[in-house]
Amino acid sequence: MAVGLSTIHVIDPFPASRAGLVSWLSGAGHTVVVGAVRQAPSGDAVAVVAVHDRASLDDITDLGLVAPALPVVAVLPEVDAACFVAALRVGAIGIATWDTSPDRFVAIIDAALAGQALLPSGFVRQLAVGQPAPPAQLTAQETRWLSDLAAGRPVAELAVAAGYSDRSMYRLLRKTYRSLNAGTRSEAIVEALRLGLL
Repeated sequence: MAVGLSTIHVIDPFPASRAGLVSWLSGAGHTVVVGAVRQAPSGDAVAVVAVHDRASLDDITDLGLVAPALPVVAVLPEVDAACFVAALRVGAIGIATWDTSPDRFVAIIDAALAGQALLPSGFVRQLAVGQPAPPAQLTAQETRWLSDLAAGRPVAELAVAAGYSDRSMYRLLRKTYRSLNAGTRSEAIVEALRLGLL
């Protein structure tokens, strides 16, 4: 991979952390583009998504819809197996944390450009021994939404009742499904029933 021929898309809503990412990547010779990816980029490219909270994982999911072949590196707030797994499940190929050194961070980007995943060894060990998933935690509102969906209520009605747009409602429901380690509405309802949440 020729340094300088790669484009790195940085998605981070916070200026201070975004500036650090841009500095590291441009210092390594990469071309850096800040902001959302609106179409699949041509040539060698990677997206770097700063994950400041679980809702930020939606940015990775959205990237998968716009540019499915674009490798994504998630930058997480801490070394946490559940967060790592969540980021990988929504499409990240590489994982870094905010305390990752600049050299290591650039190595993670270069690995993603080469189609490889460079993951922290402690996390890989946890995957190898199969850490149990933490118990699901749903808010009362999320439980009510799942109950209504299980009863056949349309998402559009849930959105109106909750005061959200349809798109926002789908995003909130996707977050709820993810908290149950489910990818679909049906899987989430079954899992909630299995856990005795409904």
